[in-house]
Amino acid sequence: MFNIGSDQPHTVNHLAQKVAEAMGVKAEVILLPPRNEVSIAFSDHSACKELFGPIQQMSLEEALRRMAAWVKMVGSRESKGFEHIEIMKSLPPSWKSKNRK
Repeated sequence: MFNIGSDQPHTVNHLAQKVAEAMGVKAEVILLPPRNEVSIAFSDHSACKELFGPIQQMSLEEALRRMAAWVKMVGSRESKGFEHIEIMKSLPPSWKSKNRK
């Protein structure tokens, strides 16, 4: 299993704006109180490069443009409910509503 992402950190707000742009919609961001989570994260691709060789580099905008084209081609789908969440405390309400105990 590989975590594929950016070598450069991006804020969630920046990513939300870029995803909305790629999808051709206006970003409707609702700011919630901060949670005790990682504030800066980025991907280390060394294991992926070791197994598959050189990785194609592209900008965030190009990657999102390709992702948006794929989403528009296959259409949207309803997310499956979350199963086996051990800690319900501080779980966002939107996640709690998807939890199947």
